[in-house]
Amino acid sequence: MALTIKVIDTTLESGGQKMIRGSILLDSSYPTGGETMDVSNWLKSGGSPTILLDGGSGAYVLRHNQGTSAAGKVQAFYVTQNAINGAVENTVLVEVASTANLSAVNASFVAVGPAY
Repeated sequence: MALTIKVIDTTLESGGQKMIRGSILLDSSYPTGGETMDVSNWLKSGGSPTILLDGGSGAYVLRHNQGTSAAGKVQAFYVTQNAINGAVENTVLVEVASTANLSAVNASFVAVGPAY
């Protein structure tokens, strides 16, 4: 399975850049390291698009990690707190476990990159 991308609209910007706006829906078997978010159907391949996510839905925080690929990955995290002697010591984000069902998790996005 894979991340689902739904494009709402596209805008051609000056300087040969294009902006797309849409939503993503994760799938029922999250892979460790994140799900690939490939926007090459709308933006030129070989470019490195800038992708901004609205954070995610439910109890999850989503992050786009460009990494070394043109597509990058969408990673999912949840918040946990470490308690020492009954007091909260710190709050951290932990990546969701492999194969977790995140099919109800969605987010809006904006991506900007080279137009075709």
